[in-house]
Amino acid sequence: VILADEEDHLLASRIRSQCLSKGVSAHGIDCLIASTAINRNYRLLTFDEDFAAIAKVCHLKMFQLEL
Repeated sequence: VILADEEDHLLASRIRSQCLSKGVSAHGIDCLIASTAINRNYRLLTFDEDFAAIAKVCHLKMFQLEL
């Protein structure tokens, strides 16, 4: 478990704004998860395809798993 800090919340807000300006639908919690990974230089391991859309507007590194 990684606790989000103030920097994570600020970046999540910027990511959400970038997504909205580019027409990408992104939930706030997904943006917070993405920002937490970005700020720690982690790769996000996920089945959730929403993160692939988020990764197009920010520097999110991820492994996209398929079912």
